[in-house]
Amino acid sequence: MTQDAPTTAVRARRDARVRTASLALLWAALLWLTLLWEHEGGLQDLGGWVDALLSAGRLTGLVASALLLVQVLMMARIPVLEQAWGRKRLVRLHRSVGFTSFHLMLAHVGLITWGYAGGRLPATPEAIWRLTLDLPGMLLAAAGSLFLVLVVVTSVRAARQRLRHESWHLLHLYAYLGAGLALPHQLWTGRAFVGSAASTVFWWGLWIAAAGAVLVWRVALPLRRSWRAGLPSRARGLERPLGWAVSSVVVLVLLLGYRTSLSGPDGALVAGAPLVGAVSTTAPATRSVTGPVVDTRYGPVQVELTTTGSGSTVSIVSVSVLQYPHSDGTDAHISGFSLPVLIEQTIELQSADVDMVSGATQTSVGYRSSLQAALDEARA
Repeated sequence: MTQDAPTTAVRARRDARVRTASLALLWAALLWLTLLWEHEGGLQDLGGWVDALLSAGRLTGLVASALLLVQVLMMARIPVLEQAWGRKRLVRLHRSVGFTSFHLMLAHVGLITWGYAGGRLPATPEAIWRLTLDLPGMLLAAAGSLFLVLVVVTSVRAARQRLRHESWHLLHLYAYLGAGLALPHQLWTGRAFVGSAASTVFWWGLWIAAAGAVLVWRVALPLRRSWRAGLPSRARGLERPLGWAVSSVVVLVLLLGYRTSLSGPDGALVAGAPLVGAVSTTAPATRSVTGPVVDTRYGPVQVELTTTGSGSTVSIVSVSVLQYPHSDGTDAHISGFSLPVLIEQTIELQSADVDMVSGATQTSVGYRSSLQAALDEARA
């Protein structure tokens, strides 16, 4: 041993510092996610049943997404982590974090769809179908979730004991594909992912770190070693070529999915075009009255009425929503299903005393306020 070589005690202290730092980073990331959730009104939304379901669904989704990427980092064979934790301990931690992430993912799907179903369990299957087809990236997420279910099922001890190690390892690599497909819908539509520059930087930074670690230490470095050793391609194992294949598929699908997501679930909604509802027959002498812009947590709402008559005989002929929340796919989807309901109620009741739409409390409040002001002006 040379004089410059680290002693066992020095190496042990260094490894302990790395373990402490990595755990501190993990807990700091989870704390940051909780703060993001609270910043978007997480605690405030717990007041109502439907809003509480959606809020809890967002939180479980945030934590599940972060832990899924942490899993990838754990198994990326990053030298400093493997040396500090040891291969066996890191595998055990990976397994524990993986099952936690999977259970939270299931909770996220269940809570979100239950919330979009208005808190009614019988309506949940329809909500799942509607969300999968309407929100950008959700078809990719459904496919990714199936891959993750496959990986988790084959990781259960009873199933793993029945599989050859090579077969299990081959199936396990599809976790990369599952992560690559399951998370982008949140990057494109999740308010806590794109709601601020800080959250965007955090999530894309975590994504880039995980993807970069896999490409460097699970793909590029083994290929370089095999190339330098002059090993024939068939001796390089299945992991590297499959890793390239999976990575290529993930990149291709993400690019296609991202292109599709740009149009959003409803082109008119994402573009911010006015949403209009009207009765079938228009009276001869009409008047248009525009309500004030009402700021809500998720964006402004402004209503325009077309009316006939005057004073107490004013009748509402049509309603146009000039402004509504549509800054991301989630807001556009909520506006898309709630505003037609509010418009229909307005024309039916001929009043601003419309019921709040479950899952769209903020939009409903803004709509009612702007509508009432416009109606007051029409009756003046």
